[in-house]
Amino acid sequence: MGIVNAIPETVTAVAAVRTGALTLAVGGVLGGNAFDVLNLAVGDVAYRGGSLYHAAQRDDLFVTLTSLLMTLIVLGGLLRRERRGPLGIGFEGVALGSVYALMVVITLM
Repeated sequence: MGIVNAIPETVTAVAAVRTGALTLAVGGVLGGNAFDVLNLAVGDVAYRGGSLYHAAQRDDLFVTLTSLLMTLIVLGGLLRRERRGPLGIGFEGVALGSVYALMVVITLM
């Protein structure tokens, strides 16, 4: 579900970057993520076992916290612009990849 949900945002972001519309790329990804959070509210209404938030397990909260950290990294990248960083990309690209890889490793343990 997550991959299918991310494909349109990825295609839009890549197309925007190729045409030079960098703000559109960043806005599309962040805006899509903000809109996706509304799914939690819909899920909370549909969940009959009480509050969806109270039913969240440790792994769910860990992934949510990691997502918040990744959003902060993107916002930090928007505030601190770099022409060139490690590996030819900005620091946020390296940080996002590292945080995501670490999250996957920890989650699979």
